[in-house]
Amino acid sequence: MKNKTALIVSDRELAAILAGLRLWESHHSGGRMPKWDVINEISSDCGKLKPLAVTEIAALCERINTPEANAGLFASAPILLAHLRILSAEDSQCAADWVQKKKAARVAIAEAEVSK
Repeated sequence: MKNKTALIVSDRELAAILAGLRLWESHHSGGRMPKWDVINEISSDCGKLKPLAVTEIAALCERINTPEANAGLFASAPILLAHLRILSAEDSQCAADWVQKKKAARVAIAEAEVSK
């Protein structure tokens, strides 16, 4: 589809974007503006994250507004995908190894029970 942009953001940046959207939503719905503590809860993901500083918000806005600022991220996307595939394969192998070890442990326990 045309007119779509992909943006890679950190968890902190995503929380800030969500807080801003909630403020915008509240303003345009004619409802009461949320209290500051509610916006702070959103921007900190209920205290799990440190909210963005003013300078970080300005940098994020610049990144969003400037396609060239994201060019490096898009250029590195194939490399990131390759790394994700490798990690996925390693994770799958790790999971398979864990299943095999668990099965072996069950067999050993069953054999120990039989020999008692």
